[in-house]
Amino acid sequence: MTESGAAPPGAPPGRVITELAASRAVLAGATVTSTTLLRPPYSSMPDALNDRDWHAALRTGALGYLTVLSTRDGLDWEARSVEDIMRGAVPEEGRGAVVLLHDAGGDRSRTVEALGPLIDSLKARGYRFTTLSDAVGLPPQTAPVSRFDHWYGVALIGLVQAAVAVPPAAAWLLYAVALLTAARLLLFSAASAVHRRRREVRNPAGPLPRVSAVVPAHNEQATVAACVRALLDGGCPDIDVVVVDDGSTDGTAETARAVADPRVRVVTQPNRGKPAALNAGVGHAAHEVVVMVSGRTPGVARTARAGC
Repeated sequence: MTESGAAPPGAPPGRVITELAASRAVLAGATVTSTTLLRPPYSSMPDALNDRDWHAALRTGALGYLTVLSTRDGLDWEARSVEDIMRGAVPEEGRGAVVLLHDAGGDRSRTVEALGPLIDSLKARGYRFTTLSDAVGLPPQTAPVSRFDHWYGVALIGLVQAAVAVPPAAAWLLYAVALLTAARLLLFSAASAVHRRRREVRNPAGPLPRVSAVVPAHNEQATVAACVRALLDGGCPDIDVVVVDDGSTDGTAETARAVADPRVRVVTQPNRGKPAALNAGVGHAAHEVVVMVSGRTPGVARTARAGC
């Protein structure tokens, strides 16, 4: 007997049809059979039906399903022992019954354990077990399914199982990523602290390196002198300033030479563009540490200090 999904009796028709079809497909994948018997979710005894439940049964009946309700609820979902399940599943006063026991929705090990003793006990009392169809004189309500329907059901079961497994796996993956990120930050912090201590021990005072500053300039007469003075006053006592006059027509070279300081050298060349001027300046640099700044760059003194 198929139990439809979690759709309540008042669910939209489209949802009901979809969940019934999915339930039949899963049943076909698991048992290679299909059935038109239907137990609505959360249903129990016939006298518990209300108007909404009745109209839902009529609606599913129009789709070809036969609604079947239980007459005896074993209450195995709340039983604490096998004995409780057996007591709850025994029909009253020796009458026949449709006994409801669950095979899902939690740990059903006690239900499975109770089935054998329950069946033996009821048979000993004269009860006979039969199918619902035989009990009420109906034609068989189950039938084998085609190979396509079976494998379709198997695929659907696999997809559902994968959907159940993915969120926990994704959560563990996120935990692992967060842990690795935290470990990476801690490792970098520790490495930075060790590097700082080693640098302080190796060079406590930190002698300033010898720096060459390359200044490419093209028609920058108005700013080149200020740029050169800023480099000279930037905090590097042993600095070599190379001004490359890249084909200027406004007296840039003369203005640079007017800065009276032996640490300043001016190189002139035809206009070839800033990359060529930088390359020429690097070729004339006297030191290994080279700082490249434009004559128009603000804050060149800070740049020189960074180079030092």
